[in-house]
Amino acid sequence: MSPLGALAIFGSLAMVALAYVVVGPLKLSKPKTGRKIKRWSRFDRALHWSMAFTFLTLAFSGLTLVYGKHFIKPVVPTEVWGWIIYAAKQYHNYIGPIFGILLLAVLVKWWRKSLFNMVDIKWFMKMGGMVGKHKGTHPSAGFSNGGEKAIFWLLIFFGIFITISGFILDFPIFGQTRRHMELSNLLHMFSALILICGFIFHIYIGLFGMEAALDGMITGEVDETWAKEHHDLWYEEVKDLPENQPGYDAAQEAEKKGSTSQNNA
Repeated sequence: MSPLGALAIFGSLAMVALAYVVVGPLKLSKPKTGRKIKRWSRFDRALHWSMAFTFLTLAFSGLTLVYGKHFIKPVVPTEVWGWIIYAAKQYHNYIGPIFGILLLAVLVKWWRKSLFNMVDIKWFMKMGGMVGKHKGTHPSAGFSNGGEKAIFWLLIFFGIFITISGFILDFPIFGQTRRHMELSNLLHMFSALILICGFIFHIYIGLFGMEAALDGMITGEVDETWAKEHHDLWYEEVKDLPENQPGYDAAQEAEKKGSTSQNNA
């Protein structure tokens, strides 16, 4: 598993680097209008970044446990290596269960928005408008496009395997045999490898592969042009909502509602 896993990870990194050089990022076809469309709530963003931080740090600590002896141990003093491997193991063991809790929260919060439909099939047929003859075509999508839904279910499916196998490895007090532990360890590493490779592409899209893709998860809002081009069906649903109108002030609206409630009382 170790050599093949390293090959898969470095291969994924090489693929996104090649995609950036050869294909380049997907740019907006029209200038931004400056009008903002509400996309993510504070809770949504907090949940996303909590999961991102937990997953990435667990991935790093797990990779340190598996590959650290090849890449870190040869270049650091023995005492330092001892502390590194000890810290990685303790972090992985104690923070791992938090991943399972966050995974459940992610499933409950976003499963409805991640159900596939015919629109997603057309999105995949055009490869998301990102490569080849379809690049720049911006195929139709609702709140989530086919690629985002695929990443979501990839996280849920293999995240469940990671969580179950992780608990078996973390708490060997329920009569697990050596065979159970070996199979759990193999399932844990394989599932984690799939997610690490998948999220290399997810991170690439957010940071480099698509113009303004990260704005929504930072501010909670996206530009009108971005919404129209990448999630046109969703944009048509929400463009006329009060919170998406120019000059809308959430604090003032909340104050007005409070005053109205007091007057009615």
